[in-house]
Amino acid sequence: MQLRGGSFSDAIYNDKGKRFYPVRVAAPPRLRRRCCQEFESTSQLPNSSERPKSRATSLTKGVRGVLRGRISFGRAMREAFRRGRATVSGRRERAMLDDLAVQPARLRSELRNLSPSDLLKHFRERDTPSFLPGFELPDSTSVCQRNLFPDETQRMIESARLITQEHRWSLLGFGEQDFGRQINWHRDPLSGRIWPLEYHADIPLWHNDGSDIRVLWELNRLGHLITLGRV
Repeated sequence: MQLRGGSFSDAIYNDKGKRFYPVRVAAPPRLRRRCCQEFESTSQLPNSSERPKSRATSLTKGVRGVLRGRISFGRAMREAFRRGRATVSGRRERAMLDDLAVQPARLRSELRNLSPSDLLKHFRERDTPSFLPGFELPDSTSVCQRNLFPDETQRMIESARLITQEHRWSLLGFGEQDFGRQINWHRDPLSGRIWPLEYHADIPLWHNDGSDIRVLWELNRLGHLITLGRV
């Protein structure tokens, strides 16, 4: 285990170079050494193959904390209410998934009988409501962009070229990533893990190989489309 950088603004790495824990506050050398020692003594991140603690175990631990005075009764009740509400909400959402999957798109009555091509034509040619003023004046907007921000415009155009021609763009602060000739939207670009298409609450956030589902979720938010839209 080692700490890269002279402050706690960097991350803690293991011997294989895997990043495990981001640290965000500055600290003296003695405190940094103590933090590393304590971090090494803890267990590794949970693997998806390991089952989480049962509710009974969690409940027993909470009751002991209340009886020993570590947790106030009011705080325990608020936490129990929060967890119960989250459980009910999750069950309701899960029950709705099958129904939502078979429901057709909800359109206005005058649009329901249009074919896909006619529907696309309608949105392309309609006069009202307008989307944004800048989209109605693309030529003048483009000229203003180039005149006011020439360097940024050139970088933006180059970024769009990398996205469309080479499938490369920055993701979640990890720098530019190469997503391959055929993009696999289930593949973690950092670890290469292929994540399953499952209900989000059933997916573990990370594995011991360094993969993190939140990276994949960020990829599927399609943030790179903002760059393409601006260009």
